[in-house]
Amino acid sequence: MNRKLIDGRQSYYKNCKQGILMDGAYNKGYLNAKKERETKMNILIWFWKLPITYPKFVKEYWRKNHNPLIKELKKMCGKPKNILDVGCGSCSPIKYIEAPSKTGIDIWKPSLKTAIKRKTYDKIIQGDALEICKLLPAKSYDLVLCLNLLEHLEKEKGKELIRELKRIGLKVIVLVPLGWFAQGEEGNNPYQEHQSAWLERELIGLGFCVKIIETKRCKQILGNWKTIEAVRKDEQDRRENK
Repeated sequence: MNRKLIDGRQSYYKNCKQGILMDGAYNKGYLNAKKERETKMNILIWFWKLPITYPKFVKEYWRKNHNPLIKELKKMCGKPKNILDVGCGSCSPIKYIEAPSKTGIDIWKPSLKTAIKRKTYDKIIQGDALEICKLLPAKSYDLVLCLNLLEHLEKEKGKELIRELKRIGLKVIVLVPLGWFAQGEEGNNPYQEHQSAWLERELIGLGFCVKIIETKRCKQILGNWKTIEAVRKDEQDRRENK
């Protein structure tokens, strides 16, 4: 086929797409409509990129009812009479878990001050989590939470802490990033630096049932450990709910 004929056909179809009619007349209406659509789309994109600040009550409602991590925690926690939150920080999800008594432990004083303002806990203890847990009596709490603390400790110290948590609690729930997640000091808090990485098989080896949770920052391992008493109590609660 003639090269000029091919080039001519390609140019013809290209011009038709751009708004030139088959008889060669210039389709101004088509181009004007196209430009108007592009303008509207650019305005929508601009609005979409604007930073939206939602009211506080909207954020609280979403966290309480739709946050995937909090929904999983509620399922695992059941109805404990008392909760110990180890490494509680300033904004622990324990706020959305119902219990008559809640105790928080953290080493960083500014975080505890914020937790006191939010009225999250009935009792606050400041100090090293492992040393405090060693002083607590065995099976003294229905539920012990350790959320995003293990990665801030060296591996051996983290394993020792887990042994103490299992000693003092009927049920233990831990949350830790999956694998290594680099993090340095945050908010002038030297304890925020990450010291260790954890894998699923390590928590399974320590007796936990594990589940991977997708969060904004990274994938996390949610581990659940129970004593026989806690298993029986959960079964009893399920029967009562039915």
